[in-house]
Amino acid sequence: MINKYINKFKLEKIKQIEKNNNFIYFFRYNDLNYNEKINLTKEIKKLNLNFFILKQNLIKHTFPNLKGQGSLIIIYGNHFLEINNIIQKFKKLEFVYLFHQKLIFSNQKIKKIFLNKGLNQILPLNYQIKKPLFYFYNLLKKI
Repeated sequence: MINKYINKFKLEKIKQIEKNNNFIYFFRYNDLNYNEKINLTKEIKKLNLNFFILKQNLIKHTFPNLKGQGSLIIIYGNHFLEINNIIQKFKKLEFVYLFHQKLIFSNQKIKKIFLNKGLNQILPLNYQIKKPLFYFYNLLKKI
């Protein structure tokens, strides 16, 4: 019963975020335990960013372009944020989408925009790519 009210509250908050903010960033986080989630929220609060954490299946109807499952961090505001700084600061966040009014920018589209501008040296490696490399590096260190 309580879960229904929590979900209604979250859906109402999503609708308010969509109406009142120009830029909505969707990040997916993987492999975070409870303490890492708390540290992540503290770091985001230190940067004075507005954010909201929820499961993706709650917003299927509001944002039908989002595919997949899992937990999302929604960072929202009326000014443009530098996505690269956020990704570099929080290594385990994976950028999914940017909604600007009615326009949708995926991770691939933004990478193409940066590459066309000649900013390819700024783009960080994704955590999903780094993880196997770190694992292999640690195996070599043990030998």
